[in-house]
Amino acid sequence: MKRLDFVYVTNVYQNNVAEYRSGQSDPFQTITQSMDRPADVTVDKKGTLYVSNIGNSTVVEFAVGSLTPLKRQINKSLYEPNGIAYYPPAR
Repeated sequence: MKRLDFVYVTNVYQNNVAEYRSGQSDPFQTITQSMDRPADVTVDKKGTLYVSNIGNSTVVEFAVGSLTPLKRQINKSLYEPNGIAYYPPAR
């Protein structure tokens, strides 16, 4: 399963990130663990998903297809991060 086959939607006030398969209108799965007002997402070349959380001032990593975050969380010097980007682009 490649993350590039998905569309991600952050639901800030529902505290989740919905994953949609390309062309589908119903979510494939929904990430809720470690979500606190998720604002933005990005994906690296390996398919790791990164989610910025406004509520707890973190960036959380998820392995491809996982609903459970990886151990590392980015939180040093962050305050309500509401944007995120990965460089170079995943394509």
